[in-house]
Amino acid sequence: MAIFYLVVQMLGNLVIAPKIMGNKLDLHPLTIILAVMVLGSLIGVWGVFFAAPITAMLKVVYLELKKG
Repeated sequence: MAIFYLVVQMLGNLVIAPKIMGNKLDLHPLTIILAVMVLGSLIGVWGVFFAAPITAMLKVVYLELKKG
C-alpha cells in the first residue's frame, strides 16, 4: 500500500501538477519542473512555492522586450 501511495504521489507531483500549471500559465510543463528544481535549490521552500509565478513573470518580461 505504501508503494502504491508513493507512486500516486509522484505521478501527481511530477506529471499532473506541472501539466495543469503549465496550461494555466501558458508554459511548457518541463519549464515548470525545471523552474521548481532550480529555484528550490537556490532559494529553498520559498523558491518551490514561487517558481511558477516567477517563471510566468519572466516570460512576460521577455516577450515584451522581444516585441519592443
